[in-house]
Amino acid sequence: MHVFFAPSHDHTPLPNHQDVYQPKGQFTKAKVALCIHNIAFQGRMWEESFSDMGLPASSKAKLAFEDGTAKIYSEKDPLEEDEVPVLSKGKFKKVNWLKGGILSADKVLTVSPNYATEVSALLGQWSMSSCGQL
Repeated sequence: MHVFFAPSHDHTPLPNHQDVYQPKGQFTKAKVALCIHNIAFQGRMWEESFSDMGLPASSKAKLAFEDGTAKIYSEKDPLEEDEVPVLSKGKFKKVNWLKGGILSADKVLTVSPNYATEVSALLGQWSMSSCGQL
């Protein structure tokens, strides 16, 4: 059996690739563990970017995400310490690597038990309540 470990938000695509390989008969017994280090880094992208990911259409539901922020924050364009995200009344369709990773992983870990409790409580605030409890 193979075990793949996705140690951070940069590796959250790994669990989603089960949708690519397992239907082809590859890694059918493989398990994936995802470890969350920082819930703020999720890999949010505009919905249109899904077509560039090389994933089957069946993966889109796991990644689909909406929030009220009209901006995508990234490592190149982060939320500044004193900045407050401007929430609008509308919803913006996006994809979210971390959400897909949580929903696809066989096991979700955090860096500590205390952080697991904190992250579970914060999922709703991060518009990811559909991921359940960790």
